[in-house]
Amino acid sequence: MDPITLLFASYLDAVSSTATQHTSEVLGTEVQALVVEHKGTKVPYAYQLWKIKPQSVCASDVSKVEAYSRCTVAAKSLFADTCEHLQSTTSDDWKHRKLKNMYCAAAVSYKPVIVTIDWSPKSTPLEDARAECNAAIADLFGNPDPAAKQHKKTACGQYDALKVR
Repeated sequence: MDPITLLFASYLDAVSSTATQHTSEVLGTEVQALVVEHKGTKVPYAYQLWKIKPQSVCASDVSKVEAYSRCTVAAKSLFADTCEHLQSTTSDDWKHRKLKNMYCAAAVSYKPVIVTIDWSPKSTPLEDARAECNAAIADLFGNPDPAAKQHKKTACGQYDALKVR
């Protein structure tokens, strides 16, 4: 390839790459993943086409119920605070407008998962007797000796006696 053709090819490649990259950025076609720390909680999420993907919000914590709940509540707050900030500042930049629309839409539509974990109430004597009877029955399946039979008879007898009260 002669030098002029090589130079022209390089120029076209650079111009087309820049134009393609700018078009991709404006349209938001590529998935963008972020992790933002908000009020002491790291909030991971992704967006594409200038919309936050709800299933991506806090996805790394989904198996840890309490952490997931904390993260989704922080995410809702992050989206609302970011929307408020972007609305309070003015800019003619296209990116500012896109981000404002994206975060404000998420502030309205995103629903956090809120869980509370408490101790279960103390079990009743009837529930304790039923559990003991069930355990004795299960033990008898694996161990059919006379002691296991007697334990089942005693435990289930106590349960039956409490049921009729």
